[in-house]
Amino acid sequence: MIGHEDLRAAELVAGFEGLRTGLGDDVPFTVHWHAGRGQWLYDIRYESDVTTAQALRTFAQGILTAAQTRVGDYDVVLSDDGYAQVEAGVGFSDVDGPIELTVSAWYDSQQDFAGVGPGGQALYHNHVGWSLLSLAGSVPDEERLVASARTLLGRLDAATETPPQAPTAAETVVSFPGRQQLLLQRRGDEWQINLPNLLTAPVHQESVRVFANVLLHPAAGPCPMVFTDRYRLDLSLAGDHLLARAASPGDDGTEHTLDVWIGPLTEQHISAAAHTLLTEVSAPNDGTAR
Repeated sequence: MIGHEDLRAAELVAGFEGLRTGLGDDVPFTVHWHAGRGQWLYDIRYESDVTTAQALRTFAQGILTAAQTRVGDYDVVLSDDGYAQVEAGVGFSDVDGPIELTVSAWYDSQQDFAGVGPGGQALYHNHVGWSLLSLAGSVPDEERLVASARTLLGRLDAATETPPQAPTAAETVVSFPGRQQLLLQRRGDEWQINLPNLLTAPVHQESVRVFANVLLHPAAGPCPMVFTDRYRLDLSLAGDHLLARAASPGDDGTEHTLDVWIGPLTEQHISAAAHTLLTEVSAPNDGTAR
């Protein structure tokens, strides 16, 4: 996601009207050219990000085709940063109806883990309040829509783009199997913990080092892996199982906790994982295979 300063530094190229929330509020959809970065940006109030000339060309050509043929649906992914995937589309809900615009954003709920409730349930929260943002609506002025699409296509042909870099895929360094898995992963120099179907959160490299030592010396645990103003996540080794405990402060001064057990694990697996982590946090990450 980009910031407001990026949009202020960019040139407004085209705007598309018709998107609305489920409550009927209008949501502007604008496309901008950032000459300094050599990149295309879009802004849909709830989501702003870098996109590609090819994605915008597909979207604009879909508008022209829909306006001319009055049939079909044309969708394209505007951006996917590993957390939010944003897709824009144009089409028809009725055969003889007006052109409709749609924008959908899917969020990785695991990255929205926000703590533990009073009943020990996992809580999730993000800036839109849902794991799916859906905007749609009929275009009020198709001539203006077509004119905006043509303007955008003309500028796309004239601009020299620096394509955005694809997000770095998470590399699983060690995994702990069981009914509930636990993965320690890395994106470049950044570490994260992943409890599939529950949470994904960034962790500091030093926490990884401490956790590796806890695997070798369980009495040194628990290891604090994540600490935010809403929750903390500790890992400890109890026999042949790992315990991941998420805890959030309650209004009455107590803690709400959620315990997740991973295993059973063999001694060989635990030892190998510990030594792998110690090796990885000690070695420089220069992108070469090890």
